[in-house]
Amino acid sequence: MDEQDDDNERATRHLRLRKRAEDLVEAAWLINEQLDLGSEIWLKSMDQKNVGHDAASLVQDIKKFTNTGRRREPTWARSGDRELARYTTNMMGYQVPLPPRHGGADEAIAGLRESGDGSAAGEDI
Repeated sequence: MDEQDDDNERATRHLRLRKRAEDLVEAAWLINEQLDLGSEIWLKSMDQKNVGHDAASLVQDIKKFTNTGRRREPTWARSGDRELARYTTNMMGYQVPLPPRHGGADEAIAGLRESGDGSAAGEDI
């Protein structure tokens, strides 16, 4: 694989992940909207399917990583420790942004809640 292939693969991965991030923000908005409307059948289905569990785990792992001051967990999880294995996988290679480029996820989510139309502060999703 040459350098151009590496660049193309990287660009494709970045586009795919940016689209996925946009979809996750929109999914969070849709879930919050349905919670406000009390759509119990739909909410029960989302809960039973465990929709968003992997994304929620990622968020909690990053919060733990950035808020506890503990920057280093074991490189490899002990056999049978599923939580530590997930944490290790989620955090491997993660870089703490300094300073945040866009105000962070909390600001984006707050913007979604305020706008009521699925877009944050006038940005397209």
